[in-house]
Amino acid sequence: MCGILGISSSKNIPYKFIGSLLQLLTHRGQDASGLAIIDKSTLLPSLYKVKNQASKIEITDTSKSKFFLGATRYPTFGIKSTVENVHNYSQPFSYKTQYGWLTLVHNGNIIKAPGIEDNEYHTDSHLITDLIGHLIDKHKGDLVKVFNELQQEIEGSFSLVGYLKDTLFAFRDPHGIRPLSIGQNEDYVIIASESIVHQLGNILNTREVEPGELVLVPSDPILSIISHKIVDKPHRICMFEYVYFANPTSFLDGSFVYDIRLKLGRMLASQLKEKIDSPNSKAIRFDSIIPVPDTSRTAALAISEMLNIPFREAIIKNRYLPRTFIINDENTRRNTIDWKYSFVKKYINDQVILIVDDSIVRGNTLKALILKLTEFKPKEIHVAITCPAIRYPCYYGIDFSTEEELFASNKTEEELEYELGIQSLTYLSIDNLHKSIPKGICDACLSGNYPTEFATTLRNTIKLNVHSEKGKRDYERSNIKRV
Repeated sequence: MCGILGISSSKNIPYKFIGSLLQLLTHRGQDASGLAIIDKSTLLPSLYKVKNQASKIEITDTSKSKFFLGATRYPTFGIKSTVENVHNYSQPFSYKTQYGWLTLVHNGNIIKAPGIEDNEYHTDSHLITDLIGHLIDKHKGDLVKVFNELQQEIEGSFSLVGYLKDTLFAFRDPHGIRPLSIGQNEDYVIIASESIVHQLGNILNTREVEPGELVLVPSDPILSIISHKIVDKPHRICMFEYVYFANPTSFLDGSFVYDIRLKLGRMLASQLKEKIDSPNSKAIRFDSIIPVPDTSRTAALAISEMLNIPFREAIIKNRYLPRTFIINDENTRRNTIDWKYSFVKKYINDQVILIVDDSIVRGNTLKALILKLTEFKPKEIHVAITCPAIRYPCYYGIDFSTEEELFASNKTEEELEYELGIQSLTYLSIDNLHKSIPKGICDACLSGNYPTEFATTLRNTIKLNVHSEKGKRDYERSNIKRV
């Protein structure tokens, strides 16, 4: 999963402005960043790629351009970037077609595609760039025909933004698993993973690129937008976008992320109230509601309001550290947790506290956090999670591809409470998750019901052979080293 950006402008735009827009997508990926500057007068786009955040991109050229593509990288499989190999693993990628240079950025995960077993691609983003390039030559530059064939040939999640022969284009996979937003003002069109980018770009006229929709923005006539519905399938945006990944100010598929997180909190509060009022329950009376910053703060506030229990930010996050979940190295991820948080002892010592977090994936952060909290001698620790238990692997761009690494896999709620060392654990139910989000979502990591056929086959193959060498080979043959 990555953050992607494309811009078509009626006038030259300063590079510093583009860098600021790309920096807004750092929460979607911080392993590496890349920017393509496209000048119609030259044959090859200028590519700038760096380790870490987009703010590190240095462009010495003082000229300006009208077309840009950018990406922030979150690697979900394979070799991670280093300073030496960043150009091989990071987007954008380019391909020389008979109709000019194709330049592309991609957010998602490709799990099935022609030639996927025969080619040594470091990333699926590079693979899909080459595949689209071949199709452009095959269909004589007709992008409608290109994407009609592409969506039949590949499987996975893919939101794409590209440039070819004076045209900026975008395509979102048939289920819309990864988000993609388009906005326009009188000066330029911006296509980005999230609408937060449009806010800084002073664009109020925005909408989502629909699942299965191809959008074309030709430079002549200036800033016109042409839409083609290539395929129509059930909507399945990733539920984790709402729960964790997306910026709370972003607008995803008809709803503000902030509003959805309020609803998640209210639904979770109703479950907690049932548990508190149950005649079989212990006499739980929370002294305060404490969010794990930052993503769960909105839901925790809603729980506080619903249950009339004080909201206290007794856990303070070091805001200068990156998001722990998307750190690409497990050892670094574990070490970062130790110095990620500080605490307000007054609201922990001798208190019955309800800790609210957005999700539990591997459990490393929460285990370390609870261990720290116990040093301040709370009376009781209870935990509420705004996402249902994650029990199944994700093949669509989130970094947990095996059941073994998941905290909740094959465990009861009582076993999870014991492992955490807490008095109670309350997950949001899957039903209440669906009630909180108005459009269809992908909940495969919760239910095991994958929206695409090959993902189900892949999971069953791995499950049957997970401890065998054959299982490992089947998994590698079915996947590329994907980004």
